[in-house]
Formats: sequence, structure tokens, C-alpha cells
Amino acid sequence: MGSCVESIEYPELLDIGLRYFRGINYRGIGSAEFKLDEKDNILKLIELNPRLWQQNILSTICGMNFPMVQYLDLTGEQPQSVNGFKKNIKWLNIYMDFQSFWHYRRGKKLTSLEWIKSLKGVKVLSDFAWDDIKPFLHEFQYGLLLFKLPLFMILGSKRKLMALKRP
Repeated sequence: MGSCVESIEYPELLDIGLRYFRGINYRGIGSAEFKLDEKDNILKLIELNPRLWQQNILSTICGMNFPMVQYLDLTGEQPQSVNGFKKNIKWLNIYMDFQSFWHYRRGKKLTSLEWIKSLKGVKVLSDFAWDDIKPFLHEFQYGLLLFKLPLFMILGSKRKLMALKRP
């Protein structure tokens, strides 16, 4: 699962995905996940999820509101055609991304500066919205989690850190 996801244009992937969905006569919301195989530089299908995904708000911000399209389709209304989207918009789950950064940093595969640069362009946060701030406050334990951050760096995993917050 991605911790920092960016909207990009990838025509080859679009063609493969559409061919796949049409080939199995799929209808409805679906997320086909592909990975570029570094050995042969070929896109490989990982899985098809017939549901909305955690980063769904990213597509909405980019101009493709999939839940609304599905709702309109299911109620017999005609969804408005969308032929493009905003590119280079990022969605971020800061907790997962920091954990990934820490893992790659310890393995000398990512520097702190590279990680900070990767956050440039973030427009959507997984757990933060000005009109509904409580999920963010709850996730951060109203600020208490920040005090435990040094322990996370020593212990090395969010699971161990979460064990610290249990009563």
C-alpha cells in the first residue's frame, strides 16, 4: 500500500488497465494494481480490488469523483464524462511514510533530504481535513504521539510504538 501517492500520466498503464477491465467484462469501481518489474521492465498485475481504496480522495481532488460516478450510474443517471485529471498531486499518509522513510534510511536506500524532497507537492493528507479535524487529532492522540516519536526511532516500528499507547 502506498504511503505517498502521486497522480501521474502513464498512457501504457491506462491502455493495459482498460484492456484488462474490458477483457473480463468488468463494470463498476475497480482498482487494478500493477507493479513495474525491474528485471524485465514489464508492468505486472498484482491484484484487482472491486472497491474504493484508501487514497480515493486523491482522485476526487484531481477531478475524478469515483463515488459520485458510481452513485449516478447506480441510480440510472448519466455521469458527466471526464477526459482528463490534475497531474502531480500527492496524497500522503504521514505515519506510514515516516515508517517507510525510517526503514529505507536505516538500509541506506534513502537520505533524509531525499525523503523531505519527496514530500514536495503534497496536497492531500490521509487523516487531515480542515472541516473534520477530529480524525487527525485522534490519530496523533491529541499531540501525545509526538512525544513518543523518539521511542519509535529507537524501537523501529509503529506496531511497537502503538503498543506503548495501550492502557
